[in-house]
Amino acid sequence: MQKYLYLTEFKWIEPWINGGNIPVFLANKYKSQERSGIFTPDEGVERELQNIEYDLFKQLRIVNLEGVGKLRIDNLDIPNMGLNRKNINYEQIQENGYVLSFCNTFDKNIGKRLGKKACIEIYDVIELFNIISGQLGIIGESKNCEYTTHINRNSFLKSKEDAWQDEYRLYWKIDSKTNFEKKKEVCIPPNTAKFISNIE
Repeated sequence: MQKYLYLTEFKWIEPWINGGNIPVFLANKYKSQERSGIFTPDEGVERELQNIEYDLFKQLRIVNLEGVGKLRIDNLDIPNMGLNRKNINYEQIQENGYVLSFCNTFDKNIGKRLGKKACIEIYDVIELFNIISGQLGIIGESKNCEYTTHINRNSFLKSKEDAWQDEYRLYWKIDSKTNFEKKKEVCIPPNTAKFISNIE
């Protein structure tokens, strides 16, 4: 299953074609206050809201949704607003994991928006996933990202504002209580990818 990878530097193409080491970073490297290119405020946030209207939840302003590390709400009772909901389920946690992001399509406009210089085509992303998983020693997951206008988020569920990225993601979730290295070097074999195009 082929996918596309947009690269910031031309010299980074070499190991994908001839084999060698590539870096795999923790996802929180890509977290930012502002949404721009590869950076997003949603990275590392796992959030689920059920049984209450999203617009009403936002109007209450009872939490800073981007700043809370861990929060759980099961019921909501605000008498002076006449609001009593017994079946609300809201949970937000900060998570982290090693991530590699690819694109389902080759489009120079995507490359430009990402701030990249070149694009390569990965021949078999599932084989690549299995090779890296073996070296990391972590059970991971690989699939397309989905995009939503809702508040819910996870490693594969992102804001509709990021839908232009058409992302396919390899993700290896880690225990947030354990001190993991910010970057891992993994070795990939020759002919993992081929050069497609410069991004002009």
